[in-house]
Amino acid sequence: MTGVRWPDLGILAFLLVCALLLWVRLGYYALWDDEANTAIFAHNVSRFGDTLAWDGTNIVAFRDGLELTGLKNRVFPPAQYFFAAPSLLVFGRTAFAARFPFTLAALMGFLVWAHWLRKTRPHWTVFVLTGAGILGNVSLFLYSRQARYYGLGWSLCLAIVYLYIHRRESRRNRILLTVLSALLIPVHYLTYGATMVCLACDYAIFEFRSRTENWRQLATFFGVQALALAVVLGVFWPFGRQMSDEVSVSFWADRWKLFLWNLRDINACEFCWTPMLGLAVLVWAMGKGRDPWLIRGVLALVLFAAMASLLSPQPLARAVVADIRYMSTAIPLAIALSVRTLTGLPRALGLLCGGLIFFTSLPHLWFQWAVAGPTPVPRRCTLLTWIAELATPQRSAFSEASAWLNTNVPAGSTILVLPDKAIHPLMFHSPQLRYMWQLSSERRADYPMLEPFHFRGTGIPDVVVAFGNEVGRARRGVGLLALQGLSWEPEVRLDVLGPDATRPELFWRVFVTRPVDLSVSEGTSIFRRRPIVPQTVSQ
Repeated sequence: MTGVRWPDLGILAFLLVCALLLWVRLGYYALWDDEANTAIFAHNVSRFGDTLAWDGTNIVAFRDGLELTGLKNRVFPPAQYFFAAPSLLVFGRTAFAARFPFTLAALMGFLVWAHWLRKTRPHWTVFVLTGAGILGNVSLFLYSRQARYYGLGWSLCLAIVYLYIHRRESRRNRILLTVLSALLIPVHYLTYGATMVCLACDYAIFEFRSRTENWRQLATFFGVQALALAVVLGVFWPFGRQMSDEVSVSFWADRWKLFLWNLRDINACEFCWTPMLGLAVLVWAMGKGRDPWLIRGVLALVLFAAMASLLSPQPLARAVVADIRYMSTAIPLAIALSVRTLTGLPRALGLLCGGLIFFTSLPHLWFQWAVAGPTPVPRRCTLLTWIAELATPQRSAFSEASAWLNTNVPAGSTILVLPDKAIHPLMFHSPQLRYMWQLSSERRADYPMLEPFHFRGTGIPDVVVAFGNEVGRARRGVGLLALQGLSWEPEVRLDVLGPDATRPELFWRVFVTRPVDLSVSEGTSIFRRRPIVPQTVSQ
């Protein structure tokens, strides 16, 4: 083929495979709780132009209105809501519409990655190992397919790093670096903070002496960041909200524990084989420091984990794993560091190790066993396991429950959902119903415009939907209501386990339909109140 090089064909094939893995069955599963939260706010943005939590009927009040100031979300970074809003406006209120924009952002990230490879024209082993590292990293695709900031976050960060490294090439690159860095602020505050600290430390240690920036350029960059921070934080202020009633004995002890958990759990979720950090340092030392990018990559990944631990709002009293989603933006860095390290080994050894690390869970399983990790790593090829799921998807309790509600329950009926976190998926997929008890009774004075059913303990639900272990609790509650003279229809049992296990974290995700044992109330049950029929007096 005249004028076409084999690397270009390989890159094109790689991008096509990435697109397939991003879009096949994208809208098949219902949104899970965090996705549904994003999608409802995005839908309200498409209708009202702002992050309203109340659409006139239902309110999104996560953790008793943690993210709310009045009736508006004024806590969480807003970019994901505005980014998804046009898609929901065009395609309608569907799971596909909510997820599609974030997969587009991820595809742009893969295009940046491909351009970077094409620009540098490395040895063919780098092409092969990079393709294997990306395609074998199921976590990267699972996060990219979510209706959350993840795909937008990692693709923006990758572009920022590319521009940082190539900023000397043109004034345009410096301007884009400044602008994209500022745009990362409303995407996710933690991601922005961790990324800027990593770049600042890299610049101070490895770049400052080169004097490639004058003081005017540095002042411009930091001035734009400060202005953007002031604008975004002036409206969406994340501080001063209590995430949990838990009281920490030692803040710094908790942060150290979370840092160690982050380094451990990037292995459990196959972001990166954690010993790769040590191997990278060893390869760098054996090469007598000739490849500074190895040590720079290790420092950046460790710093990102440290900042994610420091800035994370996660309470630790009842946790056994890190909220590893805050590390998802670092997956491209982990892949690049792994490839750089493996290409520093003898070629055959590097390719063999790459195949084991990228396409099997065996190295991750070994490390998880060595550190006595609390979550098991199954023995599998995760990529093949996921492809098998795409071919034969699992059942979705959220999908089946919302379908039943849409068919059998009149619009305007009041719905109680157990557990609380499952309310938003049903609210998104069955919005014509009224969802009860999101706010505590103490919040009545804060929201006088809301109907009483929003406050806990007020009103009687027309329908109770219970997932998994909450079925027994729902059955007991219905029994108590029956003692008060209320009549309930026999429960509808959906033989599908819920809530859905389609989150992107590998230690919480399953790839097949989980079996249900209805004898221990693990299914999905729906209880419906019968209308009260007036008694007639016989003559």
